[in-house]
Amino acid sequence: MRTNPEVSITLADIQGTGTRESAYRLIARRVVPFLFLAYVVCNIDRMNAGFAALDFQKDLGFGPAIYGLGASLFFIGYALFELPSNLLLEKIGARKTFTRIMLLWGCASAAQAFVTTPFQFYVVRVILGAAEAGFLPGAIYYLTRWFPTDRRAQIQSLFYIGMPVAGIIGSPISGLIMHAFQDSTTLRGWQWMFILEAVPTILLGAYAFFALAESPESAQWLQPDQRLAVLTELQAKEKKREKVNGSSSLLAAMREPLVWVASFTYICLVCTSSALSFWMPSVIKSFGLRDPLWIGMLSAAPAVAMLVYMILLSRHSDRKQERRWHLGASLFAGSICLVGLGFFSGNILLSMVLLTLASGLIAGCYPVFWAIPSGALPRSISAAGIGLIGGVGSLGGLLGSSIFGFAKAHTGSFSMGLYFIAVVIAAGALAIVLGIPRERPFRT
Repeated sequence: MRTNPEVSITLADIQGTGTRESAYRLIARRVVPFLFLAYVVCNIDRMNAGFAALDFQKDLGFGPAIYGLGASLFFIGYALFELPSNLLLEKIGARKTFTRIMLLWGCASAAQAFVTTPFQFYVVRVILGAAEAGFLPGAIYYLTRWFPTDRRAQIQSLFYIGMPVAGIIGSPISGLIMHAFQDSTTLRGWQWMFILEAVPTILLGAYAFFALAESPESAQWLQPDQRLAVLTELQAKEKKREKVNGSSSLLAAMREPLVWVASFTYICLVCTSSALSFWMPSVIKSFGLRDPLWIGMLSAAPAVAMLVYMILLSRHSDRKQERRWHLGASLFAGSICLVGLGFFSGNILLSMVLLTLASGLIAGCYPVFWAIPSGALPRSISAAGIGLIGGVGSLGGLLGSSIFGFAKAHTGSFSMGLYFIAVVIAAGALAIVLGIPRERPFRT
């Protein structure tokens, strides 16, 4: 009996594609949920200082300048330890790295409940940043070991939606805890908030040690044919990327222009998004609200916009296989909303609409931003390059939060701070559009 070889090849290809797709679906179900939950509690632990600031003035005498500096000092520890942490991940693996990071940052976050002086607040914030350093770039690098670059923006968006989800559930929870315990005779509401919200982080850190697989090779829950299909595709696409740059070292990453363009844009992105997240409750309070429960409920609205836009932008970017203009146009639009927010701060409804749009347009860009370096850098310098971008870029958090607090302390309003971060994020948009050539190999 004669067979048609073309039909056989087609059937084999279809079977291989089916195996590969089923493997990626299984990987997404096993790997992404942990990273998602970890990123949710990460952002809750990072943002809850903004709710504590509502009572700092009354309980500890912390004004906006003290809070702004303390919030921004988080990024000093973060920047110093982010690159070493990401390089260490390559040596000791994801399981130990994520366990170390989450246990330390959970304890540091809870310790914020017991500060009584500005100096103690500053020290704990630096320690918290150092403890958390490496989680985000480590998670981005960890996903490169499971998914090829053409699938990565959408997968990273599933991880990154932990940021808006943290705002959607974390803001009301933080407000509820502070509301429920505000008349406590032992610890104040903001102290209970720090302690209770640190518990999930510590539990997830313990879970990571026992549950995470390092890569497809060690994933026992993959079938042999699934494991082979994934590894074959990862290795084939990695060879294309390695043709761009065959060297492997931190020095090689430092010589890569894309690393520095992305670092500058990330500085601008972190500067703006951190200022918005750390000061969100206070900005909403300035609209005329006082109850932390209502402030927490309204703080969820920008997070909902961020969630929706993050998913839509990532999917569209993957479908079009284009990153620069998706990122640049969104950041420009967010800049315009921030300028409008400064002009119309007296109108509560319009201010909430502009604040919601600005948060969604700017913070919703993170997955598309990270798809640029993770998709264009060769694996030989990927960990170093991503860590370097994250470490340098995190310094933007120091700039944004502190200047926002300084402007509020000296002008009595948030308008000047909003204009400042609007200019910053517009500069970041220009850098990514003009600084990366169109032919950069994002499609491999």
